[in-house]
Amino acid sequence: MRGKLFIAGLLSLMVAVPSFAKETKALQVQEEISKEKQLVNKIYALLEVDRISEETLLKLVKEKKITIAELYASKDNQICMLTNKFATTYDSDKDGLSDYDEIFKYKTNPNKADSDGDGIIDSDWNERKEYTYTVNYKTKIFNLYDEDSLAMAFQDGRVIKKTDEYSEIELIVYPENTYYEYLYENPNWKADYSGMKTYLEPTVLCNWDNQMREDLINELKQSGIDPDQLTDVELVKQVTAWIEKNNKRLFTNGWDIFLQVENGKVVEPKDKKIIEKMRKAFPTESFQQIRDSMILGKEMYYNKTIGECLGSSTYYATIFRALGIPTRMVAMTPMGYPRQIQLIDKVQQSSYRELLNKTLSMPGWSNHYHTQVYIGNMWVDVEYSNVGNNFANDYFAGYITFNTFNDYSQFAVLANNLWYKHMFIERNKNFSSWIPYELLEAYDLEAVHSLS
Repeated sequence: MRGKLFIAGLLSLMVAVPSFAKETKALQVQEEISKEKQLVNKIYALLEVDRISEETLLKLVKEKKITIAELYASKDNQICMLTNKFATTYDSDKDGLSDYDEIFKYKTNPNKADSDGDGIIDSDWNERKEYTYTVNYKTKIFNLYDEDSLAMAFQDGRVIKKTDEYSEIELIVYPENTYYEYLYENPNWKADYSGMKTYLEPTVLCNWDNQMREDLINELKQSGIDPDQLTDVELVKQVTAWIEKNNKRLFTNGWDIFLQVENGKVVEPKDKKIIEKMRKAFPTESFQQIRDSMILGKEMYYNKTIGECLGSSTYYATIFRALGIPTRMVAMTPMGYPRQIQLIDKVQQSSYRELLNKTLSMPGWSNHYHTQVYIGNMWVDVEYSNVGNNFANDYFAGYITFNTFNDYSQFAVLANNLWYKHMFIERNKNFSSWIPYELLEAYDLEAVHSLS
């Protein structure tokens, strides 16, 4: 009898524990919501005008009536979306790091220049690593990089050695960044972004025109997507899903990286090695058919085909620029290649080392292109239908961002001059293989402090 009572009591306890955990979680959620509401009420109470705007919020920050961290902690869509407009450049504690990056990337205190009080400012190269897990690389790449692009959302980079053709670069990657935890939506995106001409106008490859825009909008409406009725985030999410559903992807064999542009037009390659790569993927098609099915944005739209990552990023940029969403293209490359896999042994966190293993296990050489769209007053990475893709902690972990541009034709000149020469004509003696990037060192560091 006692045994039965004991088992019955144990069973009732087992039922009660999950129930208690759910109740505790619900209370925590309610407390968070309550805090957020209190912050929203505080912000609106502080405003001296009826209409909330970027200017009125920035005024509160400058007068030290509210902090940028508190603005984001409100999680109010309008407040956070407007805060995005100035937080990426505003530096409350004058430590050389924006409040935005301190909150979402470094996890340091945006209102205290020396978060841990050790006498070293937070922007110091090593100090910025102390509040979050980081993966650190030294790598060698050709001079196709843009130095500003080395400091993108998920990474910091600095050049430690530069020659006429290649550089050695030190990078810090932040897998625990929370940039895209919330995507705040702008309902007035058409008017707000119309002045960003550089990222909206047609280019050599992203060659949309008014007729294409009209056809695209009509086709989207037939699919139940009306750009005029959606916020910028809603539009991008729905259109990326529509793109992936309605287009056929083509294998290019990588020849498109070395495409030739003359007088603003993509021309048939003359180099035998590039022709050989192209013909391996397209043995019978004419060059015009190949170009129109995987290189030019407008032609891909009408053919309902997309090339690999380069063609895909061109296609996405063409579509979104035609709709009025500012878009730019991002170039990435792995930090090393398969024969260097032993160099990641110093990465102690097994789950992240596994991600790096996958990157370095890819045969041959690789690079990757994707798009960034400007939504919610910030640049957001898009990888196919994944809007807000965290490249520091997914399939592309171990890739480094090294350049951004409006059209690949701008970048192709560099690729043909440096990559092509090294890979097909004469290998640069400072690289140990024909692959145009080389890992020198890799290790990770756990956080040593926490603000919470």
